[in-house]
Amino acid sequence: MALNEQSVLRLGSISKQFTAAAIMMLQEQGKLAVTDDIHKYVASFPTEGNLVTIENLLTHTSGIANYTDDDDLFDKEIQVPTSVDDTLARFAKHPMVFKPGEAMAYSNTGYSLLGKIIEVAIGQSYKDFIEQHIFKKLKMNQSSYEGQELVTHRASGYEQTEQGFINTSYINMDWPYAAGALISTPTDLNIWFNALSSGKLISKQVMRRWSALLNLTTAAFHPMVTD
Repeated sequence: MALNEQSVLRLGSISKQFTAAAIMMLQEQGKLAVTDDIHKYVASFPTEGNLVTIENLLTHTSGIANYTDDDDLFDKEIQVPTSVDDTLARFAKHPMVFKPGEAMAYSNTGYSLLGKIIEVAIGQSYKDFIEQHIFKKLKMNQSSYEGQELVTHRASGYEQTEQGFINTSYINMDWPYAAGALISTPTDLNIWFNALSSGKLISKQVMRRWSALLNLTTAAFHPMVTD
């Protein structure tokens, strides 16, 4: 069947828009501040003595390494079920690549940390918060956190090899998590963009300040993750 406006697609790193928006929503509710040290929420994650803020994670200026650059993880672990805490413990093995604020480098690990921060701040899973407070509120009825259940109109992905296109390799979505585990349709994404521009979820004042951030976070998560 050809793709259409009801096709359910893996969002890959467009998921980061929702994670960033969730952080902005929680800041407006007074449940966290982007100036907070991440150790307020993830005390055990190593930052080599550096202060890393939530804002650093949002803007890819934390210096925390990008776990998708770890070929060994992708070759041996990415298909195995895991937990948020276990993935963060695995990501913590990577040394920082620069001091916070000194540069900008895309980090999926940073957005996984943001997902955990959301969970600690509200006492609810990232999945439940996104589905209840964004998807359900906006009536994005074909959008969800990707799991093992069958999804009507789900479009499978492909990847290109030297021999041509093949079905994309399986990835357990416990790993992409808040950096890339959401699925949606073109119709639902139109609802999403309208909600952002109208101030339905986040005030227009906050959106003006962070609009560049939300555009930044759509960069590609990993070629094996996006459909």
